Amino acid sequence: MPLLPVGLPHRGALLSFGSFFSNASTWYLLDLEHAQASRIEAHVDRTAKQFALIVDKRIDRALLPTELARVVVVLNRIWSAPLDPSKERFHDAVWDLWLLDGDDVRQDAGPGSPHGPAGELATALHRLVGPELPVMTAVPGESSS
Repeated sequence: MPLLPVGLPHRGALLSFGSFFSNASTWYLLDLEHAQASRIEAHVDRTAKQFALIVDKRIDRALLPTELARVVVVLNRIWSAPLDPSKERFHDAVWDLWLLDGDDVRQDAGPGSPHGPAGELATALHRLVGPELPVMTAVPGESSS
């Protein structure tokens, strides 16, 4: 499971976006049991002796029953679909998706942006809690030298 300084839902999804050339990342949490979507903006603190992911901003939003139902339809399509090996080949941006159902976990990742049902999930989460951060080459407050 990914290391994130927030609790993961028991049932739901985690979708993240980042880049190999950036300290910044955006994480979406979807908690089905609490009908809540969250967007977390974070950065890697490379000044510490150990890798540390620091949360810069978190937005939580309760989902209406109709919104939750639409997202569950997409999650079920992702869960039942075969993994798609036809992803973009080379890209500095990456995505990672974890579907969580108690002890059952499905993970998929790839370069660029997700396609198919995973792309539909990304679009739905963008509409619910906002788009991911633009890729940054430096974290505000850190020296670029």
